[in-house]
Amino acid sequence: RRSASRAGESEDFELTAQGEALQREVVPPLRRALGGLRARLAADASAARREHAGPPDYGDPEVMVSLLGDVADEVAAGVGALAKASARMHVTTERTTLTLDLDTRGEDPSLFATDMRERVGAPTEHPLAAMLPADAWWMFDHRGGGSTRGALAPKITHAALRVLGQRVTDRAGARADLDALFARSGDELAWAIARDGARGAELSLVLAQTDQGAGARNALARIARAPWLRGARLGAPLTVSAIPDGISLTQASAPTLAATRAPGGAPEAPRAMVVGVRGGALVIVVGTHARNTLDGVAARAGGPVPGVIAEGAASVVGGVDLAALGANEGRAQFSYAARRDGDMVRATLRIEAPTRLLGALRALVL
Repeated sequence: RRSASRAGESEDFELTAQGEALQREVVPPLRRALGGLRARLAADASAARREHAGPPDYGDPEVMVSLLGDVADEVAAGVGALAKASARMHVTTERTTLTLDLDTRGEDPSLFATDMRERVGAPTEHPLAAMLPADAWWMFDHRGGGSTRGALAPKITHAALRVLGQRVTDRAGARADLDALFARSGDELAWAIARDGARGAELSLVLAQTDQGAGARNALARIARAPWLRGARLGAPLTVSAIPDGISLTQASAPTLAATRAPGGAPEAPRAMVVGVRGGALVIVVGTHARNTLDGVAARAGGPVPGVIAEGAASVVGGVDLAALGANEGRAQFSYAARRDGDMVRATLRIEAPTRLLGALRALVL
């Protein structure tokens, strides 16, 4: 359905599909598209191995393709299990707002439905967002609920060990140490991406801790001495250093942590990863001056939430500061929340962005 204001300053679009229509019209092409993407990625991985004399430094791409395929299957299954989906778009000359409502009922075990049920009643305050770098161009803050609390980080680390394969020889020891590192993770996770030099990007990840970081400190002290980390075969030896309440990892000759050259030709400082407890949270930073960013996290704790994040009654919030990317287009913001209505659970995703930006993206894609 489409409608327009009399003055021609805004337009509204609305589309609704019931579960049967989703299964018939949406799921089959979605599965074909995701299957085609998986096949192309697998072919690219095979071709890349023939172009190099040795194995990839940082993991087996075929395992990554398999993990992404599992997620894609969950997405397709979740879409097919929805009772109803509706999309509304409000377009003005300045801003466009897209609202997507997803309805499910019963105890559907799919990824979508499980996340929707767990998100009902999840907290909507985002204190960790204040600890992110204020000049970040991307910010994201997630509050979990129920059984999802503390479950995301271990899943990610286990998947990372699968990708690394035999590059980490003592996988059992690595898993035990990493499980201990994230054992006291709370219900909030925030991460950001900021500019790092002329062409780089700095990643910051902050995880809430239920014990103010005491368990993570103990785990980091063990990891700093762990043979599995110092002996990891990632293309070049790791330099592992202990820092107050954390560790620092550098690998000066490796491609992703290597010293790069500035536009004038002078080598920049090697990139590093630091992991530490700051402000009662577990913080991970990857960047040229990661240690400085790590120490700045505690100083920002308790401050205002950056304006790029749209605070409101939502368990997931985030945004992109387009001006920080040189686009001079303002901000794009999104939020995600769920509520229960009788036997139905409705999840709502809301995205707001400059209309000019969406028009440019449409022209680029089409």
